[in-house]
Amino acid sequence: MRVLTRYLLRQLTVPFLMITLTLTGVVWLSQSLRFLDKLMSGMSAGTVALITLLIVPGVLTIILPFALFCALLAGYHKLALDSELVVMRAAGLSRRQLARPGLLLGLGVALLSYGLTLFLMPYGLRNVREMNTEWRSSFASALIQEGVFNAVRNGLTVYIRERGSDGTFRGILVHDSRNPDRPVTYMAESGRLTFTEKGPQFAMVKGNRQEIDRNGNGLNLLYFDSYVMDLSSFTEGGGKRWRKPSERYLSELLWPEDTDEARRNAWALLVEANRRLMIPLYAFALAAIAIASVLTGEFNRKTQISRIGATGLIGFAVMASGFGLIQAAIKLPWLLNLVYLHLALSIAVPLFILYRSHRRRPIPAAAVNEGEAA
Repeated sequence: MRVLTRYLLRQLTVPFLMITLTLTGVVWLSQSLRFLDKLMSGMSAGTVALITLLIVPGVLTIILPFALFCALLAGYHKLALDSELVVMRAAGLSRRQLARPGLLLGLGVALLSYGLTLFLMPYGLRNVREMNTEWRSSFASALIQEGVFNAVRNGLTVYIRERGSDGTFRGILVHDSRNPDRPVTYMAESGRLTFTEKGPQFAMVKGNRQEIDRNGNGLNLLYFDSYVMDLSSFTEGGGKRWRKPSERYLSELLWPEDTDEARRNAWALLVEANRRLMIPLYAFALAAIAIASVLTGEFNRKTQISRIGATGLIGFAVMASGFGLIQAAIKLPWLLNLVYLHLALSIAVPLFILYRSHRRRPIPAAAVNEGEAA
């Protein structure tokens, strides 16, 4: 019996790996195209390759359930077409014994998904975000060209006469009109773009600050020996930033830091924590749906294709509705309980159909004759 279980498991694992590798390659390639502009803008090829590699765990959390579902449908369907399932049933194997390898594979994929969602995915996403932030910060200096009015962002324009070999700017003019009621112009003999824990800053030396008050107070003029302008809002820089829910580990989602930002997003953090715990179980649910569809009912070549097509639609609907409910629960808290009910039914219903009879049902003579004829 163990030999037969290993044989079935091997027949199901091979298509699963092939489908997973194919889908991962396609999605990884499409995601890589997003970083071509960074490669053309000066980011090294090694950094781009590392970023695309770090996003793979997040991609796999979505691909694995679908790959498993397709692999089980294809694997069991091939066994049915080759009449191997008919022979096994005729030899005395129960529906449970035939379903066991597929369910074991589904359980293994669910455990693998937990490793991805709880550890590798947040690790990859937070590193990608930090690498992008670091690159944007270093790229900000390169954006400022000499002899050109550089539109750093909406309402902020920088002009420098020349750039020194040591990175010092000379002949600086900065116009800040982000507040249209109080536009400010800075002029300085020299300056430098520096990076601190709070983000990038433009340090200017020996200049003046001209502020126009359009409410009737005229021009305010201030001379300075040194002045620092904060540019962190442009680069999203800064050593300490608030991490998005997708970048956090489970412990950080359940017990976030006591900050205003965390309190404002408390429910989003809780929903993300529940999503991490539920998504891997959908792999097992899809496995149960696929197996229940193929192993229940008569082995009929004529109806097998239509049954697989209907099962594919059911599996897609289950996964899409589950993801949709989780996303909607961010705005509608009462939906979170419905998500757990949806997941429980997605697992319980196919298992009930699969195991509703404790006795082995006899194989119809027509199916046996069909298998012998094949």
